[in-house]
Amino acid sequence: MWLARQTGPAGFQKDLVVKKILPHLATDPAFVEMFLNEARYAALLNHPNLVQIFELGEDTGNYFLVMEHVHGHSLRALLRRAQEDKTQIPLGIVARILADACEGLHHAHEAKDPRGQPMGLIHRDVSPDNLLVSYSGMTKVVDFGIARAANAISSTRPGTFKGKLSYMSPEQFMSKPIDRRADIYALGIVLYELVTGSVPFRHQNDAELIHSVLYDPKSLMGSLRADVPAKLEQIVARAMARELSQRYPDARALGHDLAAFAQHEKITNSNVAVYLEALLPAAENKPPKALVAPTVDLVDPHATRALGDDNPEPTKPLRPPRADTSEPALSVSQQTLLRPSFFRRPLTYVLALALAAGAAVLWWALPSSSTGARPQTGDAATVSPPRPDSGLGKLPTVFLGPPDAGTPPLEEPDAGIEPPVAPRDAGNPTVKPKPVLPKTGTLVIRVHPWAEVLIDKRPVGLTPISPRTLSTGRHSVTLVNAQLKVSRQFPVEIRGGKTFVLEVDLTR
Repeated sequence: MWLARQTGPAGFQKDLVVKKILPHLATDPAFVEMFLNEARYAALLNHPNLVQIFELGEDTGNYFLVMEHVHGHSLRALLRRAQEDKTQIPLGIVARILADACEGLHHAHEAKDPRGQPMGLIHRDVSPDNLLVSYSGMTKVVDFGIARAANAISSTRPGTFKGKLSYMSPEQFMSKPIDRRADIYALGIVLYELVTGSVPFRHQNDAELIHSVLYDPKSLMGSLRADVPAKLEQIVARAMARELSQRYPDARALGHDLAAFAQHEKITNSNVAVYLEALLPAAENKPPKALVAPTVDLVDPHATRALGDDNPEPTKPLRPPRADTSEPALSVSQQTLLRPSFFRRPLTYVLALALAAGAAVLWWALPSSSTGARPQTGDAATVSPPRPDSGLGKLPTVFLGPPDAGTPPLEEPDAGIEPPVAPRDAGNPTVKPKPVLPKTGTLVIRVHPWAEVLIDKRPVGLTPISPRTLSTGRHSVTLVNAQLKVSRQFPVEIRGGKTFVLEVDLTR
């Protein structure tokens, strides 16, 4: 993910976010196809409580999304800072924030395509990381298309599901068909966490979590926070009901109750803005300095945190990077341009043009040759500018990212210069290349009678499951059977091009 700046005439500037498919997913044709399809649908969503997608683009075979930049923080960041300060988020603030999130989710759940057909969008990954609060006090839901694509491709593989375990609904764990009420359940978990500072089900490992979600009662919020009224307990209980028939039918119904609670507490979006500024001052959230580089692979971890921290556990404090006031303001020479393609290596071409200009001046200053020929100033060749291809538009885009202190600007060799060739060993004129070993192997799991399978602590579904392709090296497989109250972990060693068969009888 990158923080980008679109620039134009008369000082026009607009901050954007560019999100690219992760490398391990970019090689999955089925995922890429689903990602593109769902991103097109998500781009149709236009609501003040949803992060807008402006463009789906492609650059040298890499697909990316251009999204709205939210000047604010994720709910995860708010929760972390409150815990650092040993304070609790006011109940009315929590209700107002999540009431806005409900409006955004309801709009997406009800959205129709250009033909008037329901799109059937479900987020499937609602969590504090994907709910952003701006300094204007508005809540926005992010990553609708991405979460939908990741889970849709998982659903095509038997016995698989995806999402942050702590926010998954019982029907997701049981691999049952889900609808919008799975997002409502996740919002109930988020509400519980923001009020109490912890998730409702205590667990030592993933197996215990799954069992607790399916069978154990949750702790009442009042047992963890004294000022929780009965009305808020009722809202959480209904949002997190295990039985779908007892859960809120849609996000708007949940949002209506939360908005009424916020109104009773006399909390508006303006109050949310004031609270956010007091908790995480905007002065600490300054944009990073520019970095000259021949490619756009620059990561701004501050922008990444503002758009969602992948770590669901509030363990490390979120501190924005300190602004380096010694750096000069952004100049044209510091811009890293994505479009047109001619400028993908700006540093290379600037150096090449400078060398060419220097050589021409030196040639003109030298005495003329015997022929007396000098270059004719009136015969300069006409160079046509490159045609920009489709992408972010005709306006250039500046990619920003704060490198570690002392990190020099990245440079790339001139494309016109051949790299030096190492001399061949005279004593060994024919060197045979080493065979390239496969970097992946196959894992086959056979379990009696059945089990919930987790590979490297990530759930993959109920057995039977299809063979899994894994990277070479050591992995861990956890098998959980809630009915037998059995949880066992097995180490497996995956070798390139080989198949590892794990066969287990959990009744023994």
